[in-house]
Amino acid sequence: MICYRFPRAGHAEKQARWQDLFAPLIEPRLPDSDHRTLQARAIAAAAITCLQVANEEWVRLSGRVDMLDLYDTAVHAIRRPT
Repeated sequence: MICYRFPRAGHAEKQARWQDLFAPLIEPRLPDSDHRTLQARAIAAAAITCLQVANEEWVRLSGRVDMLDLYDTAVHAIRRPT
């Protein structure tokens, strides 16, 4: 199996920067809680990871599928049931 991942150190650094950018946008939308910052960072990390795995799958399938459908499928896989 071919792995389409970025070098680990650079990828982790980039993901942390994206979390720093996205979490403050997510946090005000969450209910008041002592853990709201943690929750926002976790949501940002999950969204970034879903995008990464959707992109890897898109590449694996040679772009023959819709990237947004793959992203939606990845997000759906980790969503908390309502």
